[in-house]
Amino acid sequence: MIYVGSGGLRSVAYVDCAQCVLLALGIIILGGIAVHYSGGSSGLMTGLADMVAEDIANDVTLTPAGYSSTIAIPGSIQFVSAGSKAVGGTWTGIMLFALMGIQSSPAFSMWAFSNKTSRSFR
Repeated sequence: MIYVGSGGLRSVAYVDCAQCVLLALGIIILGGIAVHYSGGSSGLMTGLADMVAEDIANDVTLTPAGYSSTIAIPGSIQFVSAGSKAVGGTWTGIMLFALMGIQSSPAFSMWAFSNKTSRSFR
């Protein structure tokens, strides 16, 4: 309240815009670094292909459709009581979208990382 009251909503909007640009640049830069250290785009694709080939050879982590659950997203949502009961993998499309939204929300991230104890999360 002090931050918004002393600086006004304009300062909050400016900070959020700056954080948006920094977040986008950070994602692009870290993605480029990850691709570079994995051997470029061909090295990344080769590595992913090797992981999928190993899954198919072992026949251990396949979805019901026969895809590797390492990289497959099994649909938009699964209603299960526990992640281990999910068919084909636990990370569905809606979970990936929600995680992206939480990570890109500067207010939530600042709140989460500014707490000294976990008492407020209960």
